[in-house]
Amino acid sequence: MMKKYSNKRLLYFGPSTYGGTCLQRYKALSELFKESYIIDSRRIYPDKKSGRSFFKSLQGRIGIGPIFTLSRKILLQECFRFKPDLIWIDNGFIIDSKTLMIIRKNFDCKIVHYTPDSVLAPGMSSICLKKSIQFYDYTITTKEQDLDYYKKYGAKNILNSLQGYDPVIHRITELNKVDKQKFSCDVSFIGQYMNDRALDLSYLKSSLDIDLKIYGFDWEKKLKHTNLKKLLMGPAIGTDYAKAIQSSKISLGFLNRKVRDTFTTRTFEIPACGGFLLAERSAMHSKLFSEDKEAVFFSNKEELVEKVKYYLKNDEKRNQICVKGNNKINSSNYSWPKLMKNLLDKIN
Repeated sequence: MMKKYSNKRLLYFGPSTYGGTCLQRYKALSELFKESYIIDSRRIYPDKKSGRSFFKSLQGRIGIGPIFTLSRKILLQECFRFKPDLIWIDNGFIIDSKTLMIIRKNFDCKIVHYTPDSVLAPGMSSICLKKSIQFYDYTITTKEQDLDYYKKYGAKNILNSLQGYDPVIHRITELNKVDKQKFSCDVSFIGQYMNDRALDLSYLKSSLDIDLKIYGFDWEKKLKHTNLKKLLMGPAIGTDYAKAIQSSKISLGFLNRKVRDTFTTRTFEIPACGGFLLAERSAMHSKLFSEDKEAVFFSNKEELVEKVKYYLKNDEKRNQICVKGNNKINSSNYSWPKLMKNLLDKIN
């Protein structure tokens, strides 16, 4: 346990969805503090599938409305009860500047803002965030392309961090007969629907006669490609996520091109689960992994098809890359516990 925080109290605010990375970060941080408590932000701003109305979505995107008064009431109530030494706000686009100023006036504690998402994503770069970001003691981002934005709006002590994986969930496990029947396939993708992802997957399926499985949210509602509709498996969460990766001969690592991502949590989670990572080529991917030794990359849909075709025919090479990719991750500092400890070391 870190001596710096071993006698301190952590108050964490964020969406504690099962299988979500926010909860994974909280669990990692909570091990470093004497006492910790999480406020589930879904009390104020529910998931789309659990009661978030259009009106609440609109408030979140614009950055004004009753949800900000409610978040202030709940966060301050818990602050006065818990009396934290450090407040960690995960995805704080519903925490306004007034709330932070009241906390500063009444509590001698550090306030940290963290988000794994880009401020270029819908709903992130709101009026609220632009006004409040200057009141945090530390601002942590995983998006190098967002650094200028944070500087523009007066963020202090900006820290750039990688995303990570949960070693409890994302690991090689023994699969039983039922797991293998349920998850085994040639190629899989696990992630949210995006149009460019659907286009590439449709092209891949049309080009090769492969067993392809797609897991994630919003696919059933938004997908227009008829050759993919029978391949939708629904969400893969928690241990099912890890089993799906381990059962796939190839796991795809698409990026969010709209926000100019160069890596995602899949970058670390897939090799951590012993999976074969076939990811979009980027500067960060090339920096993290030795290409064609620890992971394989593609730059367009044609190269995607070429790489899938080649590695499905070459079991030995594919398995060697799986082993080396897993070894690289296991010997790294990319797990959430290690990343969170490293960030706390930088927070004075």
